[in-house]
Amino acid sequence: MVYIDKETPYHACASRVRRLMHLHHIYASIRIAKHDRKAERKDIISGNKLLNAQLEHEFHPDRMDHTWVTDCSELRYGVNNEQRVRLSAIKDLYDHRIVSWAIASTETAELVSKTLDLALQQVSGAKPKIVHSDQGSSYTSGSYNLKLSQFRHHP
Repeated sequence: MVYIDKETPYHACASRVRRLMHLHHIYASIRIAKHDRKAERKDIISGNKLLNAQLEHEFHPDRMDHTWVTDCSELRYGVNNEQRVRLSAIKDLYDHRIVSWAIASTETAELVSKTLDLALQQVSGAKPKIVHSDQGSSYTSGSYNLKLSQFRHHP
């Protein structure tokens, strides 16, 4: 992009202007605030819903399919444990049963979404009020959070 100043015969691109300003210690009096991308993403990502009003964890729900927790683990197998596979599982905190699980070569949003789909099939469409996970990249992905928002419980 070339800036053309109509009052002068000089033409320069933005990077050259920045470089010359920096070289001569010239700073703009108005700065454009940078976006905090991580803070912006937090608006669309579900928070830690296992904390109650007293900021204590609620790991003991009073009914089935109310609170699920999910995570992925790397499992090694084979000769000298050289092979790896990622296991994604969803557990119901009421009775500690594994509602669903899936495996893949890597942890992706597709893997955790598939695990969630399988869980919903297992419980015949019952929708938990809380699905808790760590905030890893697969659980903070747009596609996974979109899937969560489609069945989110509204009181």
